Amino acid sequence: MACKREGDKRDFFRIARGEDGSVIFDKTGRAKGRGAYLCRREECVELASRKKVLEVALKLDRPIDPSFYEILRDELRRAEGGRADVAQDPLGSRLRQEG
Repeated sequence: MACKREGDKRDFFRIARGEDGSVIFDKTGRAKGRGAYLCRREECVELASRKKVLEVALKLDRPIDPSFYEILRDELRRAEGGRADVAQDPLGSRLRQEG
């Protein structure tokens, strides 16, 4: 989304806005609410953070907390280390930002 790259949706992070306005890292790809996809690349996470593209795509009326992007970066590091399946919570509730 930030870089306009196309591909299989499994190659992207899915970020969702819940009905309550929370921002969720959706590991299952099935969370209810408006969703946006972001490349699983450091430069795309940085670009999304800098240009606020997730806020626009999710139609948020406030900025996403910078710690949310840090959590995405941590997830990238885990994947690079071969431990992409560390988190057990299917909705990634530790990655929830309340609205």
